[in-house]
Amino acid sequence: MDLKWRRSDLYALLWHQLGNDPEAGGAFREWVAAMHGEPFEPIEIDGAVAYVVPEALRTRDAAQAELLNAIASPFMGRNRRRGKTHTWLPTHLADAKGQISPRSFLVALKEAQKITEQRYAEAGVLLYFEGIKQGVQEASSIRLAELREDYPWVRQILEPLEGMTVPASAEEFYARWRESGVLEAIRKSADEDEDGGEGEGQRPYLPPHALETPTAGRCKEDALIEAAIEIGVMSRTADGRMNIPDLFRVAAGIGRRGGVRAIR
Repeated sequence: MDLKWRRSDLYALLWHQLGNDPEAGGAFREWVAAMHGEPFEPIEIDGAVAYVVPEALRTRDAAQAELLNAIASPFMGRNRRRGKTHTWLPTHLADAKGQISPRSFLVALKEAQKITEQRYAEAGVLLYFEGIKQGVQEASSIRLAELREDYPWVRQILEPLEGMTVPASAEEFYARWRESGVLEAIRKSADEDEDGGEGEGQRPYLPPHALETPTAGRCKEDALIEAAIEIGVMSRTADGRMNIPDLFRVAAGIGRRGGVRAIR
């Protein structure tokens, strides 16, 4: 059974973190109750008191958006054309399967608050849209590093794509991988680890399973795409091109028109 975090779950987690913060939790709870009419209820757990997020702020989309807009830029730009912050943030932290790590969500917001305080204090909000974009960059770097721990070959398939713009045709991916010798590099890394070498992470390195059982009539580079789709790093658009979500694209230095700026 997959544990999937919905958007409402992520914002409920944020309010829980703020409402139970040892230093600022009391002030946040009082402000929410006074300004939004939603009191946190105290409960005792093993002798310690915790504060339960009000039901409306756990489940109601409109209530969550209203509270977020009181502390953040309502839009991801000067006007609504860039999208509403409430929906933009989870969307840009999702993998290609639409799944969002709660750690990525909290990391992005923590970094956004720090950047806002340091560079955009005059904006009059705790989370300014430029800070949020940089928060997504930080979350992207951390999530990509985590993914590489589980799938070391992800580094080898993304590095040759640096500087390109997605969505792009599968053939563009194939060309970059062939020019960089990606298939050979993956096989070599796996063989070195099997022989007890100093492979990435100094632990057994299994190549993508799809490479061992390629689909008849398709090139082996296509097996890399299938492997990346399987773990949520890539997806196919309606017109058959390949896309990479911001969560991985940004830290890998891959561009997208109108998207969060890639880290170069």
